Amino acid sequence: MANWTTVKNASGIAALFILCNSIAGLAGHLTAFPTLDRNIGYWIIAVVIGGLAGSYLGTIRFNNKMIITCLFLVLLSAGLKFVLVD
Repeated sequence: MANWTTVKNASGIAALFILCNSIAGLAGHLTAFPTLDRNIGYWIIAVVIGGLAGSYLGTIRFNNKMIITCLFLVLLSAGLKFVLVD
């Protein structure tokens, strides 16, 4: 990681970036489609539960190797989806 920060700090920075990117995406969606899905409440609950679970696992349960492995799997799946899905 070029020794500029720890794995856990980099994970926190990445999480903040993802949050900002998601908010910007939702704002962009609302400019084109001014109504939200009627199930938005369920999605918000899922996001909060996922965020709490991820922050707990990332800060308390997982060591650096496990965090790197999880990151690898997420990036691999995203890359494969990008390449394979039309």
